[in-house]
Amino acid sequence: PEPGKEAVFAWEQFVTDRLVEGSENLHQEAIDLIEKYVITRVLNHVDGNRVKAAKILGITRTSLRHKLRNLGLQIEKTVWADDGQDEQ
Repeated sequence: PEPGKEAVFAWEQFVTDRLVEGSENLHQEAIDLIEKYVITRVLNHVDGNRVKAAKILGITRTSLRHKLRNLGLQIEKTVWADDGQDEQ
């Protein structure tokens, strides 16, 4: 995709593939996929702040925590000090 533009998800292909594979839970698979995308986008927008993300999503922080766990999403923050010293 163009810089600053996101790739468009191929929903038609997703549904077709799942139908061909004999999915018996297509609705939930699609809901999970869109939830994962939206939650990830919102969390990136608020730099991982769960309180702000929950407010934007219109859900409680507890619901967000459950959704993160159920969708296999983790918020990771890395902190390091660059003090110019080499590791020994």
